[in-house]
Amino acid sequence: MKKLLNGLLMVRSFILRVLEEIVPFFFYWMRAARKRKSIFSADFSDKNEIKLSGFSLLSVSQLESRLEEEHERAKAIDEKTIKFSMTISIALTIVGSASSVILKTIEIPSLQAIALLSIGLSVIFTISGGMLSLGALKTLETFGYGTEHLIQKEKDNKSISIALLKQEELNIVRVLRNEATFQCLRNGFLLLLLAFSIYASTPVIEYFQGN
Repeated sequence: MKKLLNGLLMVRSFILRVLEEIVPFFFYWMRAARKRKSIFSADFSDKNEIKLSGFSLLSVSQLESRLEEEHERAKAIDEKTIKFSMTISIALTIVGSASSVILKTIEIPSLQAIALLSIGLSVIFTISGGMLSLGALKTLETFGYGTEHLIQKEKDNKSISIALLKQEELNIVRVLRNEATFQCLRNGFLLLLLAFSIYASTPVIEYFQGN
């Protein structure tokens, strides 16, 4: 019975992983919403008591250094996401140029329908990736800075640990966003490659049909 349950769990994990690769934007929005809800919940400190107790082993200077590192990491991740948006704009141009040529050249109705579907899905994935990458232009919250943070730090050093942990968690959201953007671009490219393959193989198929 235990082996059966473990097997079912493995199958479930595999199916979820495949679905995540196919529709990454859905899983990103779901995970990001769950992460943000946890970060801004009133009982964040209580839920992360074990992690925060580990942070207490570090000195104040070490915590502040780590917090600065996470701030810099957030900037670096956002810059990478913005570069993704530039790649997406180029990808959309390629898809737009290629689609008209491919669809006009393919004369076999069934292959034309498959190519049209591939190009359509490629556009959807590329646009989805673009929407995700544009999220980098929207400023996410930054923890551990400003007057309020200084006041709280004077009252209790634990506030630095909480700010650091929240910043780490929010940076995970940024990483998830980048990963989902990359997956969307990859899927769009593969679908466009499929359309090109159909386009390239059409003369061969027509030749055999003619004979």
